[in-house]
Amino acid sequence: MRSETTFSNSTATAAHAQDRRAASQQAWAEAGSPLNSPTTSSDDGSDYRADYAAAGEGEGDRLFPHDKTLEGWSRAGTPVDKGSSWRAWMFSWRSSSVRRAPVLPRHLDSPVVGGPLRRRPRCARLCMALVLAVLLVAVPASLYLCSAPEESAVPLEKLEKERPREAPQEWPSDRRPLFMDAAKVPPIELDSEPPAPSSSNAARDDPLSAAGAAALRSFPGSYTRATCGAFPPLLYDGSRKAAAHWQGRLSEDLVNRTLDDCRSRNYECFGAQWIDGELYVQTPLPPAFQSRTMSYFVQLWHMLKSGHDPIENFEFVQFTGDSIFGTDLPYWSGSQQIGQDAAFVVPEWSFFAFPETGIPSFEFGTRKSRAVGAAIPWHKKRPEVLFRGAILGNARSDLERHMAGFADDPLLNIQRARHDNFISNYDQCHWQHLLYVDGWAQSGRLKTQLQCRTVIIAHPPGFHEYFTPFLRNGTHWLELPPPQENETQWSVLPSFVRRVRAEYSSDRMAKIADHAALLTKWIFDPVVRTCVTLETAWTYANAMTYRPRRVREGYRPLEELLTRYIWDALVEGQDKIEALKRTVEEVQRERDALRASMAEYDGFAEGMPALDVVA
Repeated sequence: MRSETTFSNSTATAAHAQDRRAASQQAWAEAGSPLNSPTTSSDDGSDYRADYAAAGEGEGDRLFPHDKTLEGWSRAGTPVDKGSSWRAWMFSWRSSSVRRAPVLPRHLDSPVVGGPLRRRPRCARLCMALVLAVLLVAVPASLYLCSAPEESAVPLEKLEKERPREAPQEWPSDRRPLFMDAAKVPPIELDSEPPAPSSSNAARDDPLSAAGAAALRSFPGSYTRATCGAFPPLLYDGSRKAAAHWQGRLSEDLVNRTLDDCRSRNYECFGAQWIDGELYVQTPLPPAFQSRTMSYFVQLWHMLKSGHDPIENFEFVQFTGDSIFGTDLPYWSGSQQIGQDAAFVVPEWSFFAFPETGIPSFEFGTRKSRAVGAAIPWHKKRPEVLFRGAILGNARSDLERHMAGFADDPLLNIQRARHDNFISNYDQCHWQHLLYVDGWAQSGRLKTQLQCRTVIIAHPPGFHEYFTPFLRNGTHWLELPPPQENETQWSVLPSFVRRVRAEYSSDRMAKIADHAALLTKWIFDPVVRTCVTLETAWTYANAMTYRPRRVREGYRPLEELLTRYIWDALVEGQDKIEALKRTVEEVQRERDALRASMAEYDGFAEGMPALDVVA
């Protein structure tokens, strides 16, 4: 029988309890810090980061007390193993016959759990038993009631009565969020840079790109099926194939199945409805709401404010992850596996809106990449094949197995991205060759590489975006040949690079780089992206077998979501900046007044030493 001798030194006991209480509070404070929240990885090679509030030695001792999920979106796949933590605690409690304070993992270290062992009164034990009995009955009942509820629809009139729209407030010109003026952004000037050496041959070497650039120059400004139809039909090939795939089958039941699949994914998709000229999106937002979701919101905002032809009511589910990976459901997606037609491929803006990679906007990313790429002629760039990226997907896993063999090759600078060898997307434009490799889907870095005036070497891609059909081998990039017997996809890379550099002249290489840059000047333009999104909406709506008339429960207008819930943080930040500016101005005025008074003092107090005012 273990003795339950109490601590004899009350002062030491109080100090110990205070230390433990402070450690507990520090742990929970760290857990609630925004710096400790899990973040997603991006294609520039930054890894997933999740700071734990636990101080346990092993993975089993870690919990996620700060990993909160918004209501309506259950968190799936969170690696929580509470059992091992409790086993560690029980072991440390019982491992010694000498009564002492146990050493607990930080997330269990509290004055209640870690206090001195004492027997509870009988009434307390009865109360605990009663509470457990109630929980055993209430929890299964609540799970049963909450499991897969039938999604109800709310009439639009009722929604308006419950939450009447307020008159939109006018934003001051110096505080308008960027997205408010996004639809009014003029097309990128095609002649804003010096003409490339090969631009005079663009109509002959790349007729599709020349036709697209000409259609953009003559675009009248009104988005109709006729004006958007002036662009090459290949631009809308993916949406039209998907519409033909689902023609006569795009029913309400199929959309509900897609929404159910979206709930199971819980962090990489959202539902949307177009009803009577208003766009509604599903709320609450997924827990992993990030800049890629915002990029789709901005693209839909362009469609909403473009002044287009009427669109019949329709609803869809926007996939915000990398790829639907063969799911036979009518998602809207940024990319799709080659050979499949289930998804409606729409423009994806994560390249233009990933602050974590140093690219905060489309305009910044475009101008920076083009400026860096055009600053140095191709033959003066570094004569290497460069790759920096995270190991995502099969193609990059295969590449990683060959990296050790490429280390001694002077032409190959291929490494896994780390903090000590990081090279920004636009700084990679200083190399003659960039290696393109698929990630989980088509990599967003391709949009940067095409604007760099560099020669891209790529393996045959397994995914496509809306612009991928325009890329031609030998015109915009160079594709690796298929491996022969006893070869792998990447074992042919060194010999291929040497053969190309021996057979292709410097002028021909520069022409390939220029053609890729000329393609991006019109294919990534906001007008073209809006036309692609509108054509997707038109073809999708025509393929539907029903028309939604009521707003689904939990859906809110996109404009309301953007202005009320997201950009409040921007306004708050701008307010802080303005307050800081006012503070700086006040300090400047006080400093000027002090200098003026010191000048007067020096004037009448001759012979006295002048005081040196430090700014």
